[in-house]
Amino acid sequence: MKLLKNKKFWAMSLSAIAISTSIVAFAASCSNTNIKSKLSKQLAQTKDQKNHFAVYEIENYTKLTDEEKKSLENLEFGVSILDKDGKNPINIKVKGVQKEGKIYVKLPRKPEVNEKLLVVPTKNILKTEALVLNNDNLNYQTVTFEQVPNQNSTPVPENPSTP
Repeated sequence: MKLLKNKKFWAMSLSAIAISTSIVAFAASCSNTNIKSKLSKQLAQTKDQKNHFAVYEIENYTKLTDEEKKSLENLEFGVSILDKDGKNPINIKVKGVQKEGKIYVKLPRKPEVNEKLLVVPTKNILKTEALVLNNDNLNYQTVTFEQVPNQNSTPVPENPSTP
């Protein structure tokens, strides 16, 4: 019972789950997809600086078929931000927003230097990517949406409660 109340136990468990999920998703993402993607090292934000995004660049967007482009429209992502010690993870599930050959993945909060960002697509058409944030990453590019994505993000509980 003491083990279940131990915060270190939960932090290590969630970190292990996030890492193992990324490994499994990475292996699954090596499927027969023609979509070449990479997570940009530079993050994006809206003009009002209230919304922050990780950016997937679709390297061969102009060469994709209409069916492949359509498959990019409703992608969901699991997003985790871990502090520099790997403790206190923030995990959410969000929908990506496609614009001009890029997919913007809304982050749960503004990331800080030395934090780790893990983006896991729920479908295996894009690569799973991780990024350790430094000062270069935090020079945000500004993105404008017709309507700021008000996504129904689903937080993943850090400490599951038992009935």
